Amino acid sequence: PFPAPAGSPAPAVGGAGRSWLGHAESAAEASAELETSLRHVVAHAAAHGPYDGAFGFSQGAAVLTLLSDAAVCATLGWRHSEPPWRFAVLACGVDLSYYCTALADRASPSRLTLPSLHIIGSADGLRGYSEGLLARFDNPRALRHPWGHSLPIELAGHDGGRLGAAVRAFI
Repeated sequence: PFPAPAGSPAPAVGGAGRSWLGHAESAAEASAELETSLRHVVAHAAAHGPYDGAFGFSQGAAVLTLLSDAAVCATLGWRHSEPPWRFAVLACGVDLSYYCTALADRASPSRLTLPSLHIIGSADGLRGYSEGLLARFDNPRALRHPWGHSLPIELAGHDGGRLGAAVRAFI
């Protein structure tokens, strides 16, 4: 829910870009900003959900991973025993749990049972984080592509391509 920092690669679509983190200058500030973002998503899901599925790219994939843990959701005020969505599609994910160690410490030690599809680029310099998010889930599915930290149009192709086939097989 924060404006993207100046000079951020976040594209401005219909206005200024947005970010899950603001302009924190310390770990404590970053933790507070991330918790604000997570509470924002939980409040939105409580008012408008539940949802069949959720999609997150980069930091959004990290947010979805944290909120796919019922223990973390409960800490943030979610009053249901299951996450706000029944499946998650996580593309080029990064790990933000180190920003919010208080919530990460409350996360379930077991793997998340929520069905998940992970889209991972082999040339992504942040690929290790995507692999870490993948490891948090029990029986995750992965679609791997040769590109970087992106969702290239080549994955879709004219008929939905590999991405469409992976999503159809997943859901």
